[in-house]
Amino acid sequence: METSAPRTVDAWLVCGGRYHDIDHARLELLRLFAEHPHIRVRVREDYRDLEGLEQADFLVTYTVDMAPDDAGAERLRNFVAGGKRWLALHGTNSLLQLEGKRWVAPRTAPVFMETLGSQFLAQMEDGQDVKEVEPQVMDVVRGHFRPEFLNRLDEIVIFSPLRRAEHCGTLSTREKM
Repeated sequence: METSAPRTVDAWLVCGGRYHDIDHARLELLRLFAEHPHIRVRVREDYRDLEGLEQADFLVTYTVDMAPDDAGAERLRNFVAGGKRWLALHGTNSLLQLEGKRWVAPRTAPVFMETLGSQFLAQMEDGQDVKEVEPQVMDVVRGHFRPEFLNRLDEIVIFSPLRRAEHCGTLSTREKM
């Protein structure tokens, strides 16, 4: 019995940004794609040239502090609304700005963030109380969910991130394994 080759799958990879070794991430993602010879990948370093995206079967993004312009955001929204899949990795939802000594996530690119379904809200400083970012988080929750749904919830819990000391403890435990 003859088996047919898998159909060719067209993928787009947008891999770019600041603050990270994007070249390494791009190489590793392309290596993963290469394990599947039926997948053809078009690579972009940013969201400027999305011409032809509509022909892709799926999109993978690994970006940091980068967003499309309004036309690009609409093109991405239409891609997802048309039933296509978007795997947004790492910091795709992060847009960062330095204010004084603190990094903040400005509320820009609303269509892009709405399509993603999330936005990185704040880089909390070590020791900062989660209560300080709770108003931002709740604004996003209230903007996304209808009051009828939220009124049915008993409680909304916002977890505190691990602190530096807790990360070190976790790493020490892993090293002992």
